[in-house]
Amino acid sequence: QQIVPNPPYSDAANRARDAGVPFVDLRTHTPETDAATLIPMEFATRYGVLAVKRDGNRLWVAMREPGNVEVVDTVRMMTRCLVQ
Repeated sequence: QQIVPNPPYSDAANRARDAGVPFVDLRTHTPETDAATLIPMEFATRYGVLAVKRDGNRLWVAMREPGNVEVVDTVRMMTRCLVQ
């Protein structure tokens, strides 16, 4: 049995923790299609952001840099949703 001291997602989990937001493991969580299509592919790829769930005007996103307020604000403006 091999022990992996730092799984590949640990850096992302640490960044989420430091930003005070929940960590979503996209290897096991499938984004909702209607949410994912709200953010243009070019923007999503460039800034490492993916909408994973939408409930009314609330949008949950997974982000490479969860503390990037400019990206959160841009997503809020482009989707007209409260970004979680």
